[in-house]
Amino acid sequence: MSACYLTFDAEFKWANNRFWKEGDKPWVPMMSGGLLAMSKQWWDELGGYDPEMRGWGGENIDQSLRIWMCGGEIVSVQDSYIAHMWRDNSNSKTVAKYHAVGDPKRNRWRAASAWLGPFKDVVLKYPEFRRFQRGPAEDLSSYDDVKQRLHCKSFASYIERFSDIYFKSGVLPTYTFALESLQHPGYCLTAHDLKLGHAQVAEGKIGIEKCDGMSRMQTWHHANREHTREDDYENPASFHSLRLYQSDQTVRYHDGKFDTSVAVIDGSDPSQTAVWKKASVQGEQGRQGERMQRKGRIMLQGYDQCLSVASESGTLFLAGKSCMQVQEHAIPLPPKNRLPLWKKIDVTKSKERRIYERLKKKEKREKERQEKIEAGVR
Repeated sequence: MSACYLTFDAEFKWANNRFWKEGDKPWVPMMSGGLLAMSKQWWDELGGYDPEMRGWGGENIDQSLRIWMCGGEIVSVQDSYIAHMWRDNSNSKTVAKYHAVGDPKRNRWRAASAWLGPFKDVVLKYPEFRRFQRGPAEDLSSYDDVKQRLHCKSFASYIERFSDIYFKSGVLPTYTFALESLQHPGYCLTAHDLKLGHAQVAEGKIGIEKCDGMSRMQTWHHANREHTREDDYENPASFHSLRLYQSDQTVRYHDGKFDTSVAVIDGSDPSQTAVWKKASVQGEQGRQGERMQRKGRIMLQGYDQCLSVASESGTLFLAGKSCMQVQEHAIPLPPKNRLPLWKKIDVTKSKERRIYERLKKKEKREKERQEKIEAGVR
């Protein structure tokens, strides 16, 4: 099934049927390329393809956003079958018989520029889109007619329509942070040799390195739904995993080893369990209490192991340690530096979240203004 979701580097990731609710239509937030069918009337209403896109890539993003933001909907026809043969240049049956043209990244950038509004500034933060920071602005006049004629909504409305993905699964994070080990102060959870962006790698390495406030390999956020709790995207306990910011890589613990793998955003992969459990601090109030809220432990698969830092011959490495040994009020009380506690540092509201909140405030002011005008007319 070809249901995908849109990431903030104008890429699409597979979601399949993980967010369908019983009795609901099989919604498709984002189509994969080439797997669509619609009436010619609706195709003409939407304005067809962007004439400035060249070659393949990005057209599915443009079409999906046109449909959802301009009054349509996309559903999966579950009794249909479509074959897609992936091209393999070593196989004469699938080798391309044409010369590829165009620039898929530019096509994706055009789709983002046309439909994401101020969220396109987030796209420019990804390395593969930096070249568009300096180039001339895209001519998007071909989009004007359909936007005006169909009264297309904002990208914020698209995010809210698929809040199960963006809010409840952490694809749009509220806060980002680094994680400093309190066993070994000054050392932080670190991803190794990863490219920022989505669909870059299938898995990656992870370890513990000196904290560096400028390192994007140490910037994390809570992600993937935690089904044992109520949905509350402001509460870290509502999330199942830790995800590297601006990446699809999530902390994974399996066979006693740590690495990263592509996020399973519905939280169904137990190996990606990395649930934040705040430190139990009694009697702390005010700012001291707020600071203590940033201290906690990270519970792994099965909830009986906690993320810890071990040392051997002067080398630090990640390890799993029984959570029964790490309770803050255990008897006898362990030495403080033996508790595998972590501290959130460099806590920052994500750029995506700041943009979203600004848009909602603007919408609220506009709504209040319209209500005053209508009240005056009455």
